[in-house]
Amino acid sequence: MTAQSDDNNIVHVIDDEIDIRESLLLLLGNNGFKVSTYVSAEDFLANIAQVTSGCILSDIRMDEIDGMMLQKILLSKNIVLPMIFITGHGDVPMCAKAMKNGAIDFLLKPFSKDTLLQTVRHALVIGEAKQRQTREHTQIEQRYETLTAREKGVFLLLVESEGHHSSKSVAQSLSLSVRTVEKHRLSIFKKMQTKNIAQLVSLSKHLSL
Repeated sequence: MTAQSDDNNIVHVIDDEIDIRESLLLLLGNNGFKVSTYVSAEDFLANIAQVTSGCILSDIRMDEIDGMMLQKILLSKNIVLPMIFITGHGDVPMCAKAMKNGAIDFLLKPFSKDTLLQTVRHALVIGEAKQRQTREHTQIEQRYETLTAREKGVFLLLVESEGHHSSKSVAQSLSLSVRTVEKHRLSIFKKMQTKNIAQLVSLSKHLSL
């Protein structure tokens, strides 16, 4: 692996042909992108622990592990970096299948400089949005785990009813006093960083309840 930077907007170029790797490294680098290059899918997977953001620009036909197989491996590891495939005419049906599995686009050889740059920019925007969603999801899960067992019980009743359960009905369901439920409710709002039931319900959609 060779790398210019480990930045958020990094393009991970995977191709077993050195001329193509160097050409893409030069083109992307000269247009302001950070680039890491890999000689094979195996090389990329061996360095996957260092890959946290950006997008993947990969040849679809490679020895051992091809682009399609790499995509399946990444999906199995819940790694959802946007993927762009480089392909020849005969690979179009294969790339269509890859797009059904979540690939962003495929570049048909020979592709223009502008097409490549536009596609990479689009993929990076999508990648950044996914990274932001992942961070938000993780933060919400971490907040939820700060709730006590009793608070989680109150939380579930509140979000399931979308606020239609009164403190009295929640208290009856959990065999608690209304005062205790009100205390738990205030604590839940504080820990989950919400101001009302509507916000709490919205956050709950990010949780596996």
